[in-house]
Amino acid sequence: MNKSYCPLPFTEIYVNNAGQYRLCCQAGDTFSISEEVPPFEYFFSDEMEEIRDKLMQGEKLKDCNKCYELEKYGDSYRLKAIKRFGVYDNVRDVRLKLRINGSSCNLACYMCHPLNSSTRRKELREIWGDDFDIVFSDPNKIKFTSNAKSMKRNIWNDTIADINKHIHLVKEIHMTGGEPLQLPRHWEWIDAIPEDDKKHIELSYDSNITQLSYKNHHVLDLKDQFKDVHFGVSCDHFGEKLEYIRYPIDYKQFEENLRLIVDNFKQCLNVTVGILNIEDLDEIQEYYENLGANVTFYNVVNKPKALSIRNLPEHLKEKYRKKYPQHGQVIAELNKPKFSEDWYELFTDYMDKLYAHRKLDWRKIFEKSENNGVHPFKTVV
Repeated sequence: MNKSYCPLPFTEIYVNNAGQYRLCCQAGDTFSISEEVPPFEYFFSDEMEEIRDKLMQGEKLKDCNKCYELEKYGDSYRLKAIKRFGVYDNVRDVRLKLRINGSSCNLACYMCHPLNSSTRRKELREIWGDDFDIVFSDPNKIKFTSNAKSMKRNIWNDTIADINKHIHLVKEIHMTGGEPLQLPRHWEWIDAIPEDDKKHIELSYDSNITQLSYKNHHVLDLKDQFKDVHFGVSCDHFGEKLEYIRYPIDYKQFEENLRLIVDNFKQCLNVTVGILNIEDLDEIQEYYENLGANVTFYNVVNKPKALSIRNLPEHLKEKYRKKYPQHGQVIAELNKPKFSEDWYELFTDYMDKLYAHRKLDWRKIFEKSENNGVHPFKTVV
């Protein structure tokens, strides 16, 4: 009955690529605590204890508005966390999700937040200049170019030392980026964890798995070091459409790497749902399940706003509600009101500029769905 409680502030330490601690990766950023404070000092701070008390008492928090809003229309990240972790009333089984190793990434996915990919920032800057944040319709005109930063070396050293000091409390380390497998500090962090403690820790990744080795390291080296290893594979389509969405991925190399991951690790393939793939979710699921992957549709595009499925005409939204009743967060996004009535012009303007820069014709690839003829974005013309 508690409409604000969430287990994540009891069990997760998260810091983003701008160096801000948050209650989770979906939460707002009103904290006064920065990454210069060691992670467990933040976790045991008076501020965090006060937040936990408020959640237990059913008080809603400003930082959690995204989930409260989603729950008006369907499922939320908060409800997912309760299903996964249950109810905590004390701090234990800590899960680390710290973007402390950098934001370097070899892909520029069409919907990726620029804080999380160096290649994405570079491309957006080449097209829109230093004001490329306007693509994200940010009212505060945040300059993502200056906010995306690497943690200073001395702070990174102190952070790793603090983690090792409290390693007995750590149940899971969730590696993300950038592309974590290609970040030197990721592998340095792996090497810094005491061998005996690795046996009690679950290691998980958000990864595009385009490259599985770095210098003298390979993902297979992780297999016997940790209690468990899980890959959350970022992938939003197959074949040529995958290459357009997660540009400039090589889909054949991706599938070869996916087979290695499927054969050796626990995994799930995490599809981010937007206008470009909403018609094809069943086909995507079938395709990758045939390769042995587990497929999820928890992630939904909401920025750039013009790419969100909430903007689709009502008759299409109703079609997808009936087609995908099992995908709770897709339904929640479909049930939201449109961002803008001129979303189609914003969508095509963004796509035309982005793919002209890439010297690719996105319309040729996405005008037709895999099985039903005209793609949804064409039906509004």
